[in-house]
Amino acid sequence: MEERSEIIRDKENEQVYLSLLNNHFKTITYEKHIDAMINIIFTEVKDKVLGKKFDKKRISRKKGIKIRKGVSDKLKHKYGKWVSLSRFKIKDRSTIAFQTNLDKVFRVPGYGTLYGAYYRSACGNIFFTSHALERFEQRTDADTSKALASLFKDQLDTEATSVDLLCGLIFTCAFVYGKIGKFIHLALPTGVLVLEDLGDVFIAKTFLGPDMIKIIDWYQPVLVDKSLKHIHEIDSFATLMNAGAERVEPPVFFQNVKELLEAEWDRD
Repeated sequence: MEERSEIIRDKENEQVYLSLLNNHFKTITYEKHIDAMINIIFTEVKDKVLGKKFDKKRISRKKGIKIRKGVSDKLKHKYGKWVSLSRFKIKDRSTIAFQTNLDKVFRVPGYGTLYGAYYRSACGNIFFTSHALERFEQRTDADTSKALASLFKDQLDTEATSVDLLCGLIFTCAFVYGKIGKFIHLALPTGVLVLEDLGDVFIAKTFLGPDMIKIIDWYQPVLVDKSLKHIHEIDSFATLMNAGAERVEPPVFFQNVKELLEAEWDRD
């Protein structure tokens, strides 16, 4: 029986991000041979779940779920909890396809591991440090995290990681920001993401709760309007931040899940 496991990768995204980072740092992808390593992990899990003598064409839904969980657990154990497994589809034993976000994970001297946001959207060109992701988790209560995951679940084919949640928050925020030196303080619904501004690259350094925010002047890019279609057409966060800006009122932050959900419903 001929078997084919297709590892779906956004290679164009990977090359764009590498090029951007290499303008500032000597950067390498987190795993030199991503496809080969993922295939090894997948084969190990599949053989464990099915057994090496498994000769049926169809894989049951229950075993498919076990394979997916096993691969996801191994990826997180090897690469960290923010590596996700998505678009996992099993038609039968000979047709299996899946995707990870390892094509958006890079090692950068002085910053450690950076996790790239989704490219060609209003959160493109942002890279999250482990520190920023940890602080986001620590300063966001569990109920709010669950509510955020529920809001964005329709756009995901996997369990949301903090990278997913922050990308979703950035994409749906009003893009109100303050600036202290080279650091942008981007107001998200539940707090402030602090980003180092390198011009074409933005590195998320930490996440602040609403009670930790300094008194600063707030601005909004002139490119921002209320149209979601307009936000979809913005190719990167750099496009927003490098546009002109106008002074605005301080942002409003949501203190609980109910407020956050009501605000999102009002947007709809």
